[in-house]
This record gives sequence, C-alpha cells and structure tokens, in this order.
Amino acid sequence: MRILLTIEYLGSAFSGWQRQANAITIQEELERAINIYFNSLAKKTHLLEPISYINLQGSGRTDAGVHARGQTADFLVPAEIKFELGEVLIALNGIVNKNIVIKQLQIVADDFNSRLTPHTKCYSYRLLLRSEHLVLDNGLGWLVGNKLDVKSMLVAAKLFCGKHDFCAFRAADCNSQTTIRTIEQSELVRISDEVLQYFVVGRGFLKQMVRIMVGTLVAVGRRKKTVEEVAELLAKGSELGRAAAGETVPACGLCLEWVKYY
Repeated sequence: MRILLTIEYLGSAFSGWQRQANAITIQEELERAINIYFNSLAKKTHLLEPISYINLQGSGRTDAGVHARGQTADFLVPAEIKFELGEVLIALNGIVNKNIVIKQLQIVADDFNSRLTPHTKCYSYRLLLRSEHLVLDNGLGWLVGNKLDVKSMLVAAKLFCGKHDFCAFRAADCNSQTTIRTIEQSELVRISDEVLQYFVVGRGFLKQMVRIMVGTLVAVGRRKKTVEEVAELLAKGSELGRAAAGETVPACGLCLEWVKYY
C-alpha cells in the first residue's frame, strides 16, 4: 500500500532534502522515523524477518535552507502490515526531527509517484524591507532594505507568466535537457510595510530558477536592471546566458507552499 505525505519543515535546520553522507537531511530524518515505526509494527505482526528498508520519494529536492509548508513524498508499505492512518500520523510526528511536521497522510494508488505523477507547485519568496538587522524574522526571509522601486518589480514579475526559455534563470550546474518552462502565476504581493512576498506557480522549475528570478526582480527594484531587460532575458536567454540575470538570492526566503496533483 502506498502512502502520500504532506510535510512542513524548517529548511535552515537541514542540509537540503536529499539523503547524503555526513549531513542531516529531511529525507533521511523522515525515512528514519518511517522505518522505526513500521519495523515496530512488523514485530507486532510477528513477521519472521525485519521488513526491507522503506525508501521515501519526494516531489522534488529542496536545497539546503529552503523551507516547506506543503512538500509531498510517498512510500510503499509491505502489504502484510496492517495499520490505521491516524495512528501512523501521530506516531511518526512523535519520532521525526522536531523541525519537521507531517501534516497529512493519505492512501494513493500503488503506481503513484510524487515526482513523476503530473502536478503543479507553488513557491513563495519573502523579502524583508528594512534596514535594521533581523531578530524575529532571522532565517525566514531575505533582508533587502526599504529603497526598492516596487512598482517596476510588480510589472517585471508579470513578465514571467507563460511559456518561456528560462535558460538565463538556472544554476550553472543545472543539467535539465530543456530550459523551456511554463509559469501559470507570477505575482509580487505587499504583505505589510516591511514584507514583500513573491508567489510563483508552475509545472516544473529548473535548478535555483525561482531564486534567480527573485534576484532579477530585486535588481529591477534597485534600478540595476530594467523591465525591458527582463523581457529580453526571457526572449534571448540562451544568447545572453546566466550572467545577464540577477543574483541567486539566499535560500532562507524560499518556501515550497504546496504541490497539487491532477
């Protein structure tokens, strides 16, 4: 039986999603909790041998420092183990790292795959408009100061909507075969006098794509780039290259808000 998890985590507590040697990762911590719990159930079921290691498949890999309110992942439970979803949810949240919360569990088809089953994702990025150092918001946004041309940023954000070549908006070591992506929503919202939040929805993103998009918007806000230059990056990105776009902003402001399957 396959189970789909919806997960919230504080990215600054981990070295990213993917399991790796000599580092604490979200995948590793979740798999640790899952295997502890289901092996205990296997003993209660009087299975003669321990169950095979249960692997967790995420909808995607978030970088070190990136947060999530609605990451998804799935795993397969051996058919001979009987369980109640409500009990599993309570037990796993009692075992897993305190910087992770499993918000929901649901049964899905055995051929479901969090990464490959068609879906859309929403990311947000939090910009903190103040000149003083951070105390309460430290690690939950990027401090950019209060002298941004927000009106131009709002216009530039809309340009990302639609189908474009995002070649200029990917990490140098990105190995995706195509840089064409479709963005369904791209919007900059003023949350308060001190907070701007960028929301972007799409069916797929290149490595560090959202962080570079935000870096380009901030460059517009600081009048280092124009709205016209952003349009040119989308039209001629493969010619202009990565160096023509904005910086890759810090991971601390980025959050995976939700994943929706269809």
